[in-house]
Amino acid sequence: MKLFFFPTSAKYLYSMLAAIAIIIIVGMTLVFYLGIHVAAVHGPLVDAAMEIRLETTTSHLLLEEILRGGKTKTISDVLNCIDQARWFANAMLHGGKNYEGTFFPLKDPDMRRDIGEILQGLTEFEQITHERYEARTIAGVDTEMEQRYHAIFNDVKIKSDRVETNLKKLIDVQITRFWWLKIFLIAIVVILFIIAGITIKAYINRRKKVAAQLRALNQQLDATNQQLKAGEDKLIEQRDFLAKVINSLDNPFYVIDANDFTIKMANKAAAEKYQTDENATCYGLLNQLDKPCAGPDHPCPVEQIKKTKKPVTVEHFRFDENGNESVVEIHAFPVFNQQNNVTQIIEYSLDITERKKAEGALQKSEERYRELYTESPLGYQSLDSEGRFIEVNPVWSKMLGYSKDEVIGRSFRDFLTPEGKELFEQTFPKFKSDGQIKEVEFEIVKKDGSHAVLSFDGKIGYDIKGHFKQTHCVLHDITERKRAEQERERLIRELESKNRELESVVYVTSHDLRSPLVNIQGFSQELQRSYEQIYSELVDNNKIPDIDSKIFEAMVNDIPQALGFISSSAAKMDSLLTGLLKVSRFGSAPISIETLDMDAILADVIRTMEYKIKGNDIKIQVESLPPCRGDAVQINQVFSNLIDNALKYLDHSRQGSINVYAETGSDRNIYCVEDNGIGIGYAHQAKIFEI
Repeated sequence: MKLFFFPTSAKYLYSMLAAIAIIIIVGMTLVFYLGIHVAAVHGPLVDAAMEIRLETTTSHLLLEEILRGGKTKTISDVLNCIDQARWFANAMLHGGKNYEGTFFPLKDPDMRRDIGEILQGLTEFEQITHERYEARTIAGVDTEMEQRYHAIFNDVKIKSDRVETNLKKLIDVQITRFWWLKIFLIAIVVILFIIAGITIKAYINRRKKVAAQLRALNQQLDATNQQLKAGEDKLIEQRDFLAKVINSLDNPFYVIDANDFTIKMANKAAAEKYQTDENATCYGLLNQLDKPCAGPDHPCPVEQIKKTKKPVTVEHFRFDENGNESVVEIHAFPVFNQQNNVTQIIEYSLDITERKKAEGALQKSEERYRELYTESPLGYQSLDSEGRFIEVNPVWSKMLGYSKDEVIGRSFRDFLTPEGKELFEQTFPKFKSDGQIKEVEFEIVKKDGSHAVLSFDGKIGYDIKGHFKQTHCVLHDITERKRAEQERERLIRELESKNRELESVVYVTSHDLRSPLVNIQGFSQELQRSYEQIYSELVDNNKIPDIDSKIFEAMVNDIPQALGFISSSAAKMDSLLTGLLKVSRFGSAPISIETLDMDAILADVIRTMEYKIKGNDIKIQVESLPPCRGDAVQINQVFSNLIDNALKYLDHSRQGSINVYAETGSDRNIYCVEDNGIGIGYAHQAKIFEI
C-alpha cells in the first residue's frame, strides 16, 4: 500500500512516528485544558450567582426579624449582606478574587445585561431597606413601601436564579463538547496507530524491493551505454547534414572565431569565390588587409558584435581577382557559449552592387529634377467651388499642351484619368474644409494623349466675409521621378524575392533539423535523469562497493562524459540553427514612406547623444526644420551618423559647435549639418557619397 507520506528511509520513518506522538500529546493536553477551563471559569460564576441570591435572601430575613422586634441583629448586618451580593455581581461582570476563589468576567451579553440589572436592583433594594428601617415605628402592614420592597427583592432573586440557570446550561454544553472532543481524540489516536502500523509494514516491504532493484541496475547501465553510443552516431549524422545545408546556400557563409578572426567554417559559395586555408582570417581573405577592419569607412562586424552582443549589418567595398569593385552587405550574428560570451560569429554577405547603382541613378535623377524645379517657374491653377478652372499660367499650359482658352470654365475632372477623378472626388471636399493641401498627386491626360503625374500644393482663397472664393495651387511635373521610383521598387522587389528564397531554404532546413535535435536533447536529458536516479539509489543504499569495477568506472567517468558531449554538441547545433533562422529573417522590415516631423526627429537624435554633447562642452543649435517625406528609421539614422561624426572628429583647439538648418527649394528641402571640427581631407572628399 502506497501512502502520500511513505518514508524512503529509517530517518523519515522515525520522524513520522515522532510526529504522531506529538499530535497525541498535543491533543491530550488540549482536552485536559478544556476540562480545567470549564471548571475554573464557569464553576465560580455559578457559585457567585448563588451567593447573590443567598445574601439578598439573608438581608431580607434579617430586616424582617429586626422589624418584628428582634434584638440580635442590626441594620449593619442587613447592609453587609447587600454589599456582599453587590461584590459577587461586580465580580461576575469585571472579575475578582476572594476566599471562595477566582472569578472570571462573563462574556455572554444577555447574562451580563441581567447582572447589570441585578446591580441596579441591589442599589434600589438597599435604598428601600433604609427607608423601611427608618419608618419601622410608623409604617403599617401591607403599605406601598412594603410592597415595593418585596417587588424589588423578588426581581433580584428571579434574575439571579435566571443567571444561575443559564450558567448551568452553558456548563452542560461545554461538558458535552468536552466529551465529544475526547471521543474525537481517541478516534484520531486509533487512526494514527493504524497508519503507523501500515507505514512500518510498507517500509519493510520497500526495503525488500530495493535489493531486487539493485540487481536490475547493472542491466540498465549496459542498455544506457548502448543508447548513448547510438545518440552520438545520430548527432554526427545531423552535423554532416547541417554542413550540406550550409553548402547549398548561394551566398558566401562563414563561421568566424571571435578571438583571433580565423575562419572556422565556409560554405561552397565562399570557397568558390575565395581560396580559403586553415589559418585564413576574415580581414586577410575577404578584404586583403593585414589587420582587422576598423574605422567608420570600413567597420568590423566582429568587433561591433563583441561590444554589443547583438546582430549587426555593415557594408564593405571589395575587389575580385580582376580588380572589379563590388559592394557587399554583411549580416553578422553572435554565437554564445554557456557563460553568455561571444565565441563565434555567423556571417553571410549579399552583393548589393546593382542596388547601389540604382540608388545612385535615382539620386542623380532627383538632383536633375531639383535643379529644373529651382530654375523654372511653377505651374499654377485656380478652381471655383465646383472644381472649374478660373485661371492657369503659361507654365501650366506648357506642361500639358492646352491653351488657356481651352481650359477656362471647364472642370478639372475633364483632364484627369479615371483613377485621378476618383481621387479628386475624395480630396477636393477635404481641401475646401481644411483650407490647404500638400503634395497631392494627380495623373493628368495631356493634350497629346500622354499622361503626366503632377504634384499639387495649394491653399483656399476667401472673400472679405470669410467665404470660399477660389483655390490657389502650384504644381510640378514628377513623371520622371515616378518612373525612377518604379524602377527602384522593381530592383528592391527582385532583391526581396531572392532574400525570401534564401529565407525559405534556411527556414525549412533549420525546421527539419530542429525536430530530430529536440528528440536528441529530450532523450539525452531523460538518460541524464535515469543515470542520476540510478547513482542516487546506489549511494543512498550504500551499494557502491557491490558494483563491478568496470561498471563503476563507466558510471563515474564514461557515462557523464558521453552525456556532456551529447548535451554540448546539441546546444552548439541548436545555436547554429538559431543563427541560421536569424540570417534567413534578416532584412524583412519594410520601408515606410510618410511625412516626417523633422524637428521631432532631430530632437530625438540629440537627446540620445546629450551625454556626449554635454561631456565635450559642445554648442549645438537646431533651427526650425520643414517636414519632408521619407522612412523615419532611415532618416533618423542619417542624421544620427552626421551628428555622431561631428562629435567624433572635433577640433580640440576650440569649443565644438554644430549647427543644423534647412533651405527650402521649389520642390524639395535641403537639410544642412555644419560643424567646426577637423573637416574631411581634400583627397577623401570625392569618396564621401561612395561609402
